[in-house]
Amino acid sequence: FYTACGALRLARFNINTSLIPKSYFQGLPIPVAAGMIATYLLFVESIDFQFLNWNLPHAEIAIAFSLGLASLMVSTIRFPSMKEFHWKSKASFGYLLIGVLMMILIAVKPEVALFFVILSYISFSLVWNFFRVLFEKKTTQLTNISHEHRSHGQGD
Repeated sequence: FYTACGALRLARFNINTSLIPKSYFQGLPIPVAAGMIATYLLFVESIDFQFLNWNLPHAEIAIAFSLGLASLMVSTIRFPSMKEFHWKSKASFGYLLIGVLMMILIAVKPEVALFFVILSYISFSLVWNFFRVLFEKKTTQLTNISHEHRSHGQGD
């Protein structure tokens, strides 16, 4: 299933390259999905869950991750691409600071830090899309209400 979704994602990417803005990907990029699964397995091996008395079914969680990530690959959810990131803006110092901190964390404990960096990217993208869709629906509803109000006001 994962491989088939990856092939479909790649085919759609090749067809829609000129139609989709470069500021985001349509669907989760394949390397991010693969990185999530790989870093999850490294993360699980590096953390001593027995010490915490957690008996988690790691194999089942990995399978659930792969099914969920495969579904995100073929979805139409937008994921930021960072291709058009403007390094010369005034806000870039904050992004640079965050990047340096992430690199330090990755250097100290890569199997944990990479997992959380990728998990954060996916989670942020899903939350951003939720609010984007919610805001667009409210804007569309307000626009429709104002158009209806104007059309009823003109007919009276």
